[in-house]
Amino acid sequence: MTDVLLIFDFNNLLYKGMAIHPLLEFAGKSTGGFYGMLSQMCHHINNHQPNSILICSDGHPYFRKDVYPQYKEDRQTKEPEFYQAVGENKESCLEFFEKLNIPFWQEVGFEADDLIATICERLYEQFDKIIVVSNDDDLFQLFKFPGVCLQRSKVLYTRKDFKKDHYNTTIKQFIQAKALAGGHNGVKGFKGIGMATALKIVKDKKRFKKFLETNMAEYMLYKKLTELPYPDKSVDSIPQLPPTTYNEGRMVRFLAQHGIEFKPYMKKALENL
Repeated sequence: MTDVLLIFDFNNLLYKGMAIHPLLEFAGKSTGGFYGMLSQMCHHINNHQPNSILICSDGHPYFRKDVYPQYKEDRQTKEPEFYQAVGENKESCLEFFEKLNIPFWQEVGFEADDLIATICERLYEQFDKIIVVSNDDDLFQLFKFPGVCLQRSKVLYTRKDFKKDHYNTTIKQFIQAKALAGGHNGVKGFKGIGMATALKIVKDKKRFKKFLETNMAEYMLYKKLTELPYPDKSVDSIPQLPPTTYNEGRMVRFLAQHGIEFKPYMKKALENL
């Protein structure tokens, strides 16, 4: 048997669920995010049959904003009603995790990606596979840890796929190129340099050295903002990964309180955790 750890980015699950089911509510309370999160989780659990599950979440305010105030300033603001709905759905999600004894990990200052990277760094030797559910290509840098895979939409993306798509590119070069190109989380990068050009620069030692002669300080800042986990800070300890505690009757009643039918694929996923 293969030992599998399945990791979810909580905000990614929640916001995706709300985008798919924006109008879903029950008893005057928004439930689209919770239902979407539950559906996605059960789908991936059935596909990957994990031994352990971990939910990682962002912890505001971010440490990165201390050194780069513009960090994530590119994110669109929403109406107050949206954030109220987020709060209602998050409350339901956390109660769901508690009932199943699924660990929810959040640390002030760190993003979910930092926590995911920390887990991969410290536990990759304990699992045959660590599967991270995310479309974020920043997480490609986690392929430096053996056994790490990314579930990107319907595709399980591996280190082998990365090497195929980024021929002759090391993980170190990928991080360096991301620092030059920027474009993610409000990190502007260097003007006129996209990812393709950035990779050409970092792969040419003479050209890269010359570039750094006049841009070292700015480059080091962007690299710090890009690297996972965040290099200036570290978490003291990681959460335990305990067995889940599933009770069908309790789960049926809990979901009914949210107007959600306990469907066969959900039952199959949760009873086999």
